[in-house]
Amino acid sequence: KYIKIFFFNLFFFFIRKIYIYTMSCLFDSLSKHSKSHSSLQIRNIICNYLQNDPILIGEDRFSKLLGGPEKLMPYIRTMRNTNTWGSAYEIRAFCEIFQVVILVKTPENRWIEFIPFRLKHTKHPQKIKLDWNGCHYEPIL
Repeated sequence: KYIKIFFFNLFFFFIRKIYIYTMSCLFDSLSKHSKSHSSLQIRNIICNYLQNDPILIGEDRFSKLLGGPEKLMPYIRTMRNTNTWGSAYEIRAFCEIFQVVILVKTPENRWIEFIPFRLKHTKHPQKIKLDWNGCHYEPIL
């Protein structure tokens, strides 16, 4: 009887986890730090930003980082798919859009810091922390 209850509870625990994490783990993690945007909204905001081919790293436009302008729209179409995982490009874009510093903890317990190039609002931007295990992101709250 107790084993049956245990497996029943375990099943609903996994179902609940699947329900909660409906987007890729990066967008889910970023949304946990947002008070007003869902995972899907964050994904769409980032895709809209990247679609405009911003200067993303140094002096380089996003399309140049992808390998050329012809690769921009296919990348955006793929990224709009809710099953597509986010990458450092999307972290960089989020950082610029929302003017926040993002700290990503690596599997080696090192930190990668994403800082907006042009801080517009404050000298002390909000900091967001994410844990990355090499293939999965989790928010550090």
